[in-house]
Amino acid sequence: MVAVRRTFSPAVAALLLTVCVALCGSAAAGKAAEDGCRAGVGECSACYSEAIAEAEVERLGWSSERLAALTAVLDEAGASAAVILTRGQPVFAYGDIASPLRTHSVRKSLMDGVLGVAVERGLIDLNMAVGQFDFEDRGELTEREAQATLAQLAQSRSGVYLPAASEIRAMREQKPPRGAHLPGEQFYYNNWDFNSLGAILERQTGKSIFVAFEQWIASPGGFCDYRPEHGWYRTEDDAGVPAFKFRLSARDLARFGQLYLDGGQLGGVRLLPEHWARSAGQTVSVASSRGTKSGYGRLWWTTRTIREDWPERLAVGSYTASGTGGQRLTVLPAIASVVVYRVDSEDRGATRIGTRQYDAILSKIFSARAE
Repeated sequence: MVAVRRTFSPAVAALLLTVCVALCGSAAAGKAAEDGCRAGVGECSACYSEAIAEAEVERLGWSSERLAALTAVLDEAGASAAVILTRGQPVFAYGDIASPLRTHSVRKSLMDGVLGVAVERGLIDLNMAVGQFDFEDRGELTEREAQATLAQLAQSRSGVYLPAASEIRAMREQKPPRGAHLPGEQFYYNNWDFNSLGAILERQTGKSIFVAFEQWIASPGGFCDYRPEHGWYRTEDDAGVPAFKFRLSARDLARFGQLYLDGGQLGGVRLLPEHWARSAGQTVSVASSRGTKSGYGRLWWTTRTIREDWPERLAVGSYTASGTGGQRLTVLPAIASVVVYRVDSEDRGATRIGTRQYDAILSKIFSARAE
């Protein structure tokens, strides 16, 4: 992306600044006031289109030469976009980082942000049982299923195995038979849990999840590209509860990761309780042997066991939002960094990747550290 620099009268510059703050949110306002807007695209200066200067990249602990070599890795993998932030600064940017792409199951970690605000404001209590709420599938629940708590839904341990919207074939095939487990007894990655939690969250807040995300996270957090109309619902004939769907740009997804990395605040503005953000990486369930999806916590995958080809000092404590086809956001607290990998799933020619391929790419990213 090429930035075009123009000169404006003070009156026009002031008008552009007003528009910039309105678009990008209060957290970016201070930076916008200092640097002004990029006139050609109506962005705040925080809405970067490329990485920072090499000298600053090196100061933040990366080899600029090794980072440059990542471009070939991403070309070969078929990535649509990628971002690496360190201490909030874009040390690496690849592809179209501004276009809102489908997030797929990354939506579940995005919901965690909305849920954290709702819990803090007393709008929802995670200890309450699903049977206490009026939502699409309430009448389908057995007495035992109705005892599952909202916390168990967030951990995907409800024990409710009803048909769910937006399940891939593997999820349907691996679903346990109904009544196989008590609530809280067994982890199964279950879209019924996530969809139902979203539906209950909307009823308790009185807002669509897309509007709540805009008002509570994106706007005050200085996101650049997100709008509520980037969300929609998917319904299916055999599923009572619709699935909520998001589009988000790579740089906005990176900013969401930065929110958690910074303990629930962005640019000095607190959006989430610190304990909520800090607990995102806590493992509740064993999910696989090792890597970014070896554990699951509260709406985030956790790195329970580190891969042999990852330096433990870099990967320890990391957690990931994951969506089918290669949508990834990994938060790396040990090196104050956020990694985003995106694939345009609406492009039929796009190359989709799985967890094994993404974890191998993450290994290449670790190798770019100058330490």
